[in-house]
Amino acid sequence: MSPPALALAVSNEVLAMAVQAASSRTFEYRVVLRGRIIVDAVAGISNEENARRNGTRPDTVRKTRRRAEAAPTACEAFDDAPRTGRPPRITLETRASLIQIACSRPTPELAKERVQARTTEAKRAKAKASKALKRAKAAAKRSTQAARRGHAEARVRLRGARREIKRASKALASAEVALSTANADAARAKRDFRASYSAVWTQPALQAELERTTGQTMSLREIGRTLWCGGLRPHRVRIWLHSPDPAFKEKAKVICDLYVNPPEGAVVLSVDEKTGMQARQDLTPVHTSPRGQVRREFEYVRNGTATLIAAFDIRTGEVTGGCWRRTAEGVNRFLEVLAKKYPEGDVYVVWDNLNVHKGEAIEAFNVRQGGRFHFVYTPLHASWMNQIEIWFSILQRRVLRHGSFTSKKDLEAAVTGFISGWNAVERRPFRWRFRGEFAPGLPCAA
Repeated sequence: MSPPALALAVSNEVLAMAVQAASSRTFEYRVVLRGRIIVDAVAGISNEENARRNGTRPDTVRKTRRRAEAAPTACEAFDDAPRTGRPPRITLETRASLIQIACSRPTPELAKERVQARTTEAKRAKAKASKALKRAKAAAKRSTQAARRGHAEARVRLRGARREIKRASKALASAEVALSTANADAARAKRDFRASYSAVWTQPALQAELERTTGQTMSLREIGRTLWCGGLRPHRVRIWLHSPDPAFKEKAKVICDLYVNPPEGAVVLSVDEKTGMQARQDLTPVHTSPRGQVRREFEYVRNGTATLIAAFDIRTGEVTGGCWRRTAEGVNRFLEVLAKKYPEGDVYVVWDNLNVHKGEAIEAFNVRQGGRFHFVYTPLHASWMNQIEIWFSILQRRVLRHGSFTSKKDLEAAVTGFISGWNAVERRPFRWRFRGEFAPGLPCAA
């Protein structure tokens, strides 16, 4: 039997990695073998006995000991040594450049044809808005003079001319912004033009851009392997929505306080409209397969659309709704229904910034009710803060997505029937967890 060898002296990092690898069932066998050799060598077992225990040769044990003793990190102790052969044609810098390109966004908007089209359209829109503004100012001047002479219809024409001035001024400002953006894109295209005609990266587009940027070429398969190793999928796009409201935090805090700590004796209602509900009718009856799978025919007939205006009581979960058009008249009719349902006390209405949710009609309704209605508006692009949207998703999944409706009236009856069934059997408040508090340093975007 061979005499014991000197105990191997390694760093704590290498020893911890060796102990983990020696007992692992998921590591590669070469890593497990090296871990077992290092553990036995640290224990002072001779090279011959170490090789016999681990089913290898003494030379392998000696080489593993030398590498572990000289390695400053655990990775170098367990990695394979550089092999001889032809040096790699694709350098690490080239692969890093490919990853950098894949993590950026292609710029098809800088194509010469698109820049010229946007510039031409912006100039045309600016000229059109300028002419409309001049005509509106001239009409306003004539109407002002006629109003001073006592013409009764001149005041009506003057109001119309002022509206046209406002509309033309807004169109002129928008055209000027579009023109400046197009000019900036043209200047950028001259500096750094990318011959890309797709809004997402494809492997051929990455190949062409890499050759243009670095002068190096890679095959499509090598590009795919490089992206796969980095876990990159530049062809996939995820959508998110940012709230540009500068007072997002303040508005979110007010709404969350109403949800979490509603005022004593007051009613808090979440109100919104669900538009575009299609009365889809299946041409073939829906049937169930022997395995219990529901099967429906692909073709269908559209029998019109309907709009639901509904309110969700955050305390009880009760839903009040009806099918009206999403106009000022429809919203006012719905508010009258809410006023009859809640004839006393303060009512807080949480809804979005739709134009029919504001204005003289809403103010007149509140005056008739003695000012007991308080309207709270969600931040811009933050309709997810409206609890009625949660209930709308339930309505969509249970009634609308797989339903078949012979007419618009049939659809409206199905929706109102679901509301009645919800209020009778299932109504419940939703557990609101977000309290309008943001961690320091995190953006407050929706």
